[in-house]
Amino acid sequence: MNNIWKEFVAEFLGTFILMVFGISGCATNVLSHQGSGFIPGICYGLGATVAIFFCGPISGAHINPAITLALCIIRKTSWHKFPIYLIAQYLGAFLAAAVEYGLYFESIQAFDNELNIAQNTTGPSLTTSGIFSTLPAPHLTLAPALGDTIISTGLLALGILFITDESCYRTPPAIQALSIGFQICATVVGFGYNCGAILNPARDLAPRLFLAIVGYGKIVFEPLDGNYWWVVAVIGTHVGAIIGAIFYLLLSKMRTSYVDCSHQIDMMMPQQINPERDLIYQKARIVINENIKNLSNQSPPHSRY
Repeated sequence: MNNIWKEFVAEFLGTFILMVFGISGCATNVLSHQGSGFIPGICYGLGATVAIFFCGPISGAHINPAITLALCIIRKTSWHKFPIYLIAQYLGAFLAAAVEYGLYFESIQAFDNELNIAQNTTGPSLTTSGIFSTLPAPHLTLAPALGDTIISTGLLALGILFITDESCYRTPPAIQALSIGFQICATVVGFGYNCGAILNPARDLAPRLFLAIVGYGKIVFEPLDGNYWWVVAVIGTHVGAIIGAIFYLLLSKMRTSYVDCSHQIDMMMPQQINPERDLIYQKARIVINENIKNLSNQSPPHSRY
């Protein structure tokens, strides 16, 4: 199999793994009426760690179209891989939504039936759509939602780039995977209230499309006057990742120049003497000083000229 297709399969399965863990956490959170961002954060974070362990050695484990675009822009990934990775990531997220919908179908139906009776409504609800895709808080307007997504995705991209930067820290790959997982967990928990911490356009748009197909219809595209899903979830995530990558370039150059200057200063300073060799050093210094004194006390030799 050609390497690019191996990378396609790796990104497809990596995104699938991420989404299966994440959607399962969201399903537990919504269907059990817990309403906490901690469970989805743990599930998405550890799901990302497992996905990175699986597909990292093959494709680099982007598992996020916004991250892939940012890496292409700063020339850490070739542009010819961009459409291949993009398709793989969206297909992986779509399949994960389908599998999870099948697993939780009866629970979702029971939850929606209870909700319809209580609210005198019919059909699937936006509440259960939040298991698969993100929703803005009821009070939120478009501008804060966009800003929230840009900042959170930018911080994600910045963190990933520094964690995996071998010129900064020579961190073992396993620690990199765990660190990225913890970062995703913290971001989902910390930025989950306004927009559900989108972070990944494939994580939001692909399940949203699936829900529209299986009966939710256009309601999944209606939040914030129909602008939420594409302005915030698609444009916001990509813009945020690009900004994060640009900040990484600027900060990495500053860090590199600082490290170089510090290294030059260290080279100019006298090296520390090993305590075990200190006695030898002192004796040698005494002997050299005595020899210099003896030479200075002797008469200078007569010149032949």
